Amino acid sequence: MQNHGYSNFSNNFIEISGDSSQVNKDVDIFFQFRTALPDTIHTKFVTGEVKVYTDYFKEQVVDSLSADTINMLQFYRQSSSFLVKPSLLSNSIFFKQGSLLRRDDRQKTFRKLNSLGTYRFVTVNARVDKDRDSIMNFEILLTPFQKKWIFDGSLEGYFSTLGAARLFGFSVSSQFVNRNFLGGSEKYTLRAEAGTEVGYARETGFVQRTTNLSLQNNLNIPSFQDFIGLGRLANRSGIIRDKFYKNFVEEASTNIGLGFSALNIINFYSLSTFNASFGFDYTSPKGNRYVFKPLGFNLDLYSIKDTTRFEQNPLILLSFKDILGTGFVFRDFSYIYTKTKDRKGNSMLAINNLEVSGWEVHLTNLLYNAISGSDREWVLDDKREIAFAKYIRYEFDGRYNKEYTKTTSFASRLNFGIIVPFGNNPSAPFIRQFGVGGPNSLRAWNIKEPGPEDIGIRWQN
Repeated sequence: MQNHGYSNFSNNFIEISGDSSQVNKDVDIFFQFRTALPDTIHTKFVTGEVKVYTDYFKEQVVDSLSADTINMLQFYRQSSSFLVKPSLLSNSIFFKQGSLLRRDDRQKTFRKLNSLGTYRFVTVNARVDKDRDSIMNFEILLTPFQKKWIFDGSLEGYFSTLGAARLFGFSVSSQFVNRNFLGGSEKYTLRAEAGTEVGYARETGFVQRTTNLSLQNNLNIPSFQDFIGLGRLANRSGIIRDKFYKNFVEEASTNIGLGFSALNIINFYSLSTFNASFGFDYTSPKGNRYVFKPLGFNLDLYSIKDTTRFEQNPLILLSFKDILGTGFVFRDFSYIYTKTKDRKGNSMLAINNLEVSGWEVHLTNLLYNAISGSDREWVLDDKREIAFAKYIRYEFDGRYNKEYTKTTSFASRLNFGIIVPFGNNPSAPFIRQFGVGGPNSLRAWNIKEPGPEDIGIRWQN
C-alpha cells in the first residue's frame, strides 16, 4: 500500500479473520482494512515540492541562499557554485513533483544519496502540505564533509617461526582520497605500499627474503557508465531481467583502476605486474553485492633466478612465463551473498568469483585461422615470448556463524577453487593459481608452501 501513495498505511490497519464453518471443509479468509479514526479514509499522497539544500549546515539562513530549479527540483546552495553537479543529484532523487508517492522511491533516494562520498549526513524530511492534505512536500538536507582530501598511513609488522628459522615482516602504506574529484562526487584513491621480509637463522644471521612495492589508482564514479553498451545488450537479449536492469542502472557505480606492483622473492623469482580495469559495482536492496568487470588487462612479467628447482617438473616452470591476461567483454564477475543474523543467531556470507582470460582473443584467433588457413597462435610479443593468458578460474568462499550467547559462538569457513587453462596453454599463470600459507593464512608454512610436490605430471617435447 505504501508503494501506491498510502504513505501512512501500516500492518496495524489490516485485520485478518477466517470462517471454517463451511460443509465442504473450506476456509474463507477475510481481510478487513481499518481506518485510523472513525469516519475517516486513508489518504493517498502525491509528491509536492522537493527542496534540496546542497551544502546544508545547522542554523543556516535560508534567505541568504541561491536558488535554482532544475528538473522540477528546487536547489538551494550557500556557495557561489554547486559543490556537486545538480544533474547527478537530480538523477539520485527518485520522487518527482506530481508523481504518486512510493516507499521504494524514498528508500532508493536515501541509499543513493548516502552512497555519495561527498556528503557526511543525508536527511530526508517529509511534511504534509498546509493547504492540500493529499500533497507531501520534501526537504533533502545534504551536509558535506569539510575536507575534500583525506590522507592516512599505516605501518605493519609480523613475526613467525618456521622450524629453526624466524621471519620478520614490515610494510608501510599510505593512501590519498579525494571525495569529489571531478565535481560529481567521484572518489579518487591513490594507494602506495612497500614492504620487506627478513629471515633469521643462527647459521646465516639476518637475510633479506622478499621485497614488494605497489601503486594503485582507482576512480569510483557514483553512476552507471555503460560506454560499450553491454548492459543494454544483456537486457535486450533476456540475460538480465528488466526490473534488475532498471535498479542496476539507477544505483550501480562505475570503477576504473590502473596500477603497478613488483614482488621480488630473492634468489627465486621476481614478478612485475601492470593492471587496468573497468567495471561496475552494485548492491541490491537485500544487501547482495554484484561486481562485474567487462574490461580488464594484466601484464605479468617474470624473472626466474634459479631454474634448477624445476628440473623434476618443467610443467610448473611454464606457469612462470610472461603473459597478458585480457578481457574485452567479460573479465571478472563476483557475487557476494550476505545473510544477516536472524533470531536464532545464524548468519552467513558466500563469495563467488568467476574469472576468464583470453577467450575473446582465442575465438578471434580460431576464426582468423579458419578463414586464412593458418595454424599460427597469436602472441603479444614474439621476441620477448609474451603470450596471451587463457584460463577459466572459479573460487568459492563460504562463511557461517552461529551465535549462542553474547560471549559464545561457532564459526566455520569453506574455501575451494578450480582453475583450468585452455587453448595451447599447458599451465595456468602461477600468480592466479591457488595457494595457502603465510602470515594471513596457515602461518605454520610459507606462502604457497603446502600442497602436492611431485604429482606425476611430466612435460614432453
